Amino acid sequence: MIAFLNWLNYLFGFSMPFSHIGGYVTSGLAFLVSWYYWKKVRKDTFFLWLRILMIYGFIRAIFSAQSNVGLSTMLGYMSHWFCPFILGYAVSEKAALKRSFYAYYITFVVLIMLSVLAFFGYFKPIFGQFQLVYDGLLKGGRSHIALGAILLTLSMFSLGQAVFNTEHDKLRRIGFGFFSIFLLSSIILTGSRGYYIAAALTLTLVAVVWVFYLKPVKKRFMLLGFVVIATLVYGAYFKVPLIRYRLGEVGARASSVADRVWLYKIAVNEIKTRPVFGYGPGQAVMQRSFFEIIPPEKAYVKEFGHLHSFYLHFAADFGLLGLSLFFVMIFVGLREVWQVFVASDTFVKAMAFGLFFALIGVMLGDTMDTLLRGPGVAMELFWFTGMLLGTRRME
Repeated sequence: MIAFLNWLNYLFGFSMPFSHIGGYVTSGLAFLVSWYYWKKVRKDTFFLWLRILMIYGFIRAIFSAQSNVGLSTMLGYMSHWFCPFILGYAVSEKAALKRSFYAYYITFVVLIMLSVLAFFGYFKPIFGQFQLVYDGLLKGGRSHIALGAILLTLSMFSLGQAVFNTEHDKLRRIGFGFFSIFLLSSIILTGSRGYYIAAALTLTLVAVVWVFYLKPVKKRFMLLGFVVIATLVYGAYFKVPLIRYRLGEVGARASSVADRVWLYKIAVNEIKTRPVFGYGPGQAVMQRSFFEIIPPEKAYVKEFGHLHSFYLHFAADFGLLGLSLFFVMIFVGLREVWQVFVASDTFVKAMAFGLFFALIGVMLGDTMDTLLRGPGVAMELFWFTGMLLGTRRME
């Protein structure tokens, strides 16, 4: 059984860069055999709060106006949060942990490198509908926003490996440092303005923690890294017209910004109407009376499947009680990840550092999007969290 669960994690790592279908299959199989390691995983505090949130969500779905919609939505959250977490937690040893992590990391980095080459016309994609570049934006087979989240995540993992994994020789650590900058800079090509902001804020937080708490390297090396990143940002700004346009279109008059503002107003009005329990999972976007404030020229906004901010969307669905449970869960998760960072060394320490700031980065990004409620980014973050927290109880 141990070998089977380890192989499921390897397959998850290899398949997720290309399709979340592989993630559904592997994490679903892990859920079916979770009885084998339930005594171990159920003791985790983060998993306790995840279970509480899932139970609350299913109860809220049953007692909502459209329970079928609510239950279907909760099955989605189970598939994107609960099952990937227990799959990652099932990794039995650090060697398997490393193989699972690198299966994902190497596969996705290669995919991103091919995508960047395709962006500049040096590689012709051969994947059919699997779009590496679309409408002039870097996609890597996903939406440009989801790719921005993954690039930020992998950049933080790379930085952790470069600084804290002393098992690597100097050349390899320099290589991880290079990929950290490369991946972070590639966010520019996605055109995701939300992740421009999220990446900038995450880097600022890293710098503050680095200078005042960690101090693992001389400050001049950190300064050099920021100079390199700034140079790449300005280079992209002047050399790629579309990026210049995306950066310039950030004011309130920008179409996409205005669309978001209307959706935020709708979400706030829904929350005011049902502040405690919300309308039920998946049902906030079905309250059509709230969408009547949208002017005729913006009628297409009524067809959006989410409210363009995870926190507002979640509160409208689950109420402020549900949102509070979510924040408690995330706080506990971040605290546990940081505890692993402090108590570990080499690879696990490096992974914990990367995951801590990746989680914060995606949380910041989801103020303007809803990646945490869908497949892809959420599945990977909960999988990484499960793997990392599981290291504390490895046999």
